[in-house]
Amino acid sequence: MKKLSDFKKRERCIFSISDKEIVATINPAPEDCLKENELYDNEYLYPFFSVDGEVIKERYKGLKFHAISCPVFLDYVDYRLTEDNLYQFLGTNKLKISDYQDFSLALEKLLDGYRDNEHFDWGKTPENVSVSKEEHGRFVNHTDFIELEVNGASWCQATYTYYEEELENHIIDNDPNYDPDEDDLSEILVEVEDDYDITNYELEVFKDENGDTLEFVFRASDMCGFDIFGDYSVFFSPKTRLVRIFFQCT
Repeated sequence: MKKLSDFKKRERCIFSISDKEIVATINPAPEDCLKENELYDNEYLYPFFSVDGEVIKERYKGLKFHAISCPVFLDYVDYRLTEDNLYQFLGTNKLKISDYQDFSLALEKLLDGYRDNEHFDWGKTPENVSVSKEEHGRFVNHTDFIELEVNGASWCQATYTYYEEELENHIIDNDPNYDPDEDDLSEILVEVEDDYDITNYELEVFKDENGDTLEFVFRASDMCGFDIFGDYSVFFSPKTRLVRIFFQCT
């Protein structure tokens, strides 16, 4: 059984718009993010943020991760991070490119019946940003700041998390400080859900092609200062370089 101490505490990484060393870009050019620009040209995918990997983890040095908006009817989109740090589109939870003879046929199927996303603001100018500081605090929602949630994932829906009953059992069975006569289990549960990554990484959706568990990279949302709709959570496989970006909204 998973111990309570195994849950990662979420952290925030704050970026500011300044003249400091550039490590990230808001609304980056699509050619700097996507290997196949047809998906941008058809207003299916829209890059809204890019960041140097070492800002997230030192071992990601030399990598660059991108946050890409997608149609709201998708659960996630898969990419392969190329050697030149572009995303090669692999498919979605609804369609895999590998199931088709060539990319053009898959693209035709992907766009069949699709309509433009009104929440995308096309043609925005790229804006460079730098790391300001790292905080363990509340969300910053300000025009001069953006924020990433790092180290541990969080979700606006419970699709990928442990059930409340499972968390309660984890606390009761594994937290040495828990005293059923003194502690309010519901209060502890709120703290765990608010501050810790309670993602169920045993789910198949968090595995790469080899069955290895994907690593959480960062989460960006409209609550973090981005002009987007919903939440985007970026996961990565260091071995296969699979990038899976989950979309959720409330």
